[in-house]
Amino acid sequence: MNKRLKSGRKSRAITQRKSLVPDLYWPQAKVALEFDSDAIHLSSAQATRDSTKRLALENSGHRTVTITTNQLASRDRMSHIAQRIGQELGHISRNRSRDFSCQQNALFAEGWSLNWLFDPTWLANESAHEQRA
Repeated sequence: MNKRLKSGRKSRAITQRKSLVPDLYWPQAKVALEFDSDAIHLSSAQATRDSTKRLALENSGHRTVTITTNQLASRDRMSHIAQRIGQELGHISRNRSRDFSCQQNALFAEGWSLNWLFDPTWLANESAHEQRA
């Protein structure tokens, strides 16, 4: 999670950064997942930074999958995202539990969230690092 990737010449030209940090990264497949949460990704400036980062990752040969808060909140959309990531990683997605649907329904009924993963101090430190780079 949050692996820092050294920017190549083309990526540096696109982003003006020495490194890129995808939210999740599978190095063996060169697949990056970017989570555009409602917490910080709603401004036009942030959308531009996110788009630029994805362009730089793709220019460096990384396949990029982007997910949003609305996608995470939807059982069907989340299933599609899981299948897409599986395809990118060369895996076939199968539910091995007979009661997977029941477990998934219970999880979504709880109103689960990834908000506890949002650490504003990490974001502030990362922004300061990007400005220095």
